[in-house]
Amino acid sequence: MTTASTHGSSRTAVVSSATIASLSGTVLAADNALGFAGVHLFSAGVALFVVALAVLAATASVVLSARARDLARGVGAASVLAFVLTLSPAIATALWFPLSLALQSLVPLGFVTCAITTWQTSIAKPLRTWSAVVAVLAVAWGIGAYVPLRLEVFLALQVATLLAASVILGYPWVQRLAACLRHLWDSAEVR
Repeated sequence: MTTASTHGSSRTAVVSSATIASLSGTVLAADNALGFAGVHLFSAGVALFVVALAVLAATASVVLSARARDLARGVGAASVLAFVLTLSPAIATALWFPLSLALQSLVPLGFVTCAITTWQTSIAKPLRTWSAVVAVLAVAWGIGAYVPLRLEVFLALQVATLLAASVILGYPWVQRLAACLRHLWDSAEVR
């Protein structure tokens, strides 16, 4: 195997595992937000499966991104991992109050770091735009943890941040999906 193909396959592994982790975290955050409206996306057993999937994918992404020297995806995956293990009610961990308070700042700060790193290393305008969106949402999430804010708004900020982070963590997949949809639209006979 050549060095170029090794680099390409490790990059694909990093992007794939980061995308799986962030989408799993988004699903858990959405389930939590909808739970306050009395609606759950899935049962407790399925929630634990999604937690396990998110933890495994995020851990793999952190390790692989360190190997591939992809700081943005490594920090983003670590933030998803911290969210799923400590802030998501799917596990219901009871943390020591100062630790819980610190994590309320560190997890959004991790997403801000991921967004800024992506902004600095990318020249693609859509990716830079999504990076700005992630940074703004994560800052709002971090501020919302300490100022009086309706719980529904706070949980919506978490979901939106994780969803936008999924876009920047899985951007190569998003590009391919957009190209496929564009081709499908261009070839459609009925619009």
